[in-house]
Amino acid sequence: MVPITMPPLAAPLRSELPYLAVQALLLVVVLHANAPEVWFWYGLLWVLLIWRGLAWRTRWLESRAGAPPAAQAGEQG
Repeated sequence: MVPITMPPLAAPLRSELPYLAVQALLLVVVLHANAPEVWFWYGLLWVLLIWRGLAWRTRWLESRAGAPPAAQAGEQG
């Protein structure tokens, strides 16, 4: 049996799966919310999407530049 190797993008994406699940859950809540609640949940969904998108983009740019991730940079010095 041949071991399955993950593409380089799969490992960072695996760490984002809990956030993607929360975002999908928020989308379901938005679709079932009452009129006054819709804008609150919709705004919360967008804040979460933007926050995680910026975090993912930062990690992606650091990995392309060859720099250590921000969490490990603080530990090194």
